[in-house]
Amino acid sequence: MSSLIANHLVKLSEGISVIICTFNGALKLKSTLDHLMKQKTDRLFSWEILLIDNSSTDNSLKIAKTYWAKKAPPNIKLTTIVETSAGKYYALQQGISHANYEFFVICDDDNWLHEDYLLSTFNILKNNPSIGAVGGYATGVTDAAEGFPNWFSKVCEGYAVGPQCKQTGYVSPNGHLWGAGLASRTLLYREIYSNWPSLLLKSTFSQVMTTEDTEFCYRLTLANYRLYYDESMKLSHFIPKEKLTIAYKTSLYANFIDSRHILSQYQLAIKITRWNNKHHYLKITHYFFIKLGCYLKLRVYKKKKNIDRQRLLLNWLKKTGGNRQDFLIDKILRKASSPHLSRLRH
Repeated sequence: MSSLIANHLVKLSEGISVIICTFNGALKLKSTLDHLMKQKTDRLFSWEILLIDNSSTDNSLKIAKTYWAKKAPPNIKLTTIVETSAGKYYALQQGISHANYEFFVICDDDNWLHEDYLLSTFNILKNNPSIGAVGGYATGVTDAAEGFPNWFSKVCEGYAVGPQCKQTGYVSPNGHLWGAGLASRTLLYREIYSNWPSLLLKSTFSQVMTTEDTEFCYRLTLANYRLYYDESMKLSHFIPKEKLTIAYKTSLYANFIDSRHILSQYQLAIKITRWNNKHHYLKITHYFFIKLGCYLKLRVYKKKKNIDRQRLLLNWLKKTGGNRQDFLIDKILRKASSPHLSRLRH
């Protein structure tokens, strides 16, 4: 993957790579594949499916390949890949590194994309180069005999179910899209993670990796791309009864809370870069702030009113001394324009 990232002249074919990451999803994959078979693309583009097995023990790949070979249209290729490192983040990295098309859609093994989902995705991303990612509306489906519990409607967002915004349009700069059904640009994803692997990997709590979709959206925002929500893009999200317990819900939200200490740094960086852009001052990338660990220091600065925050920050950096190889301001400012990221838009 690194060789592809280093070559910024790489061009991918026009179309969509559907990324399915699965762990013991043999019982769910048939329904997911059935819905993909019904996609109506009006022959405007080509597409493929990349099925990444994240160390399953239930013959997920064999079952899926056999089922697809019997029922799928011959012109749609399904490629299977094995990723031994546990976690969706690693499976996604593996899948996107093998993608052959310029756009990709994350379709979890319990996501059922409606028939026009890929077509809508293609049109939005093709016609709007400033959009870094797009997501749609997810309807919850369950096998629980009694249906969804009464408390579900209050926490459905945590399960990636329901609307992601009040209406179709751009997502707030402080917002994000969930991973279920998220679509983005393949080369952009590779570029954004080329030199900076997920900061969530630094956490001592491996469960925080469930918020990798939020981190990706924050990185897109900091790279000056916009997030878009289209309520006409529909998918169904299957929630098994095992996940509709108080214990599971508590565990799910505990993972979100554990990731806050990292995601909050992204949120702060977004606020700072927005402030910089508004006043046409120095544009310092989010990686700079995170690397220096300025979070607590900048919180103090925010409390000091009527002070030039940029002058204060630069003065503080000069006083830090330390490893000058890392902290040289002129070196950082030369990187601030992120030329490779902006180049991907054209």
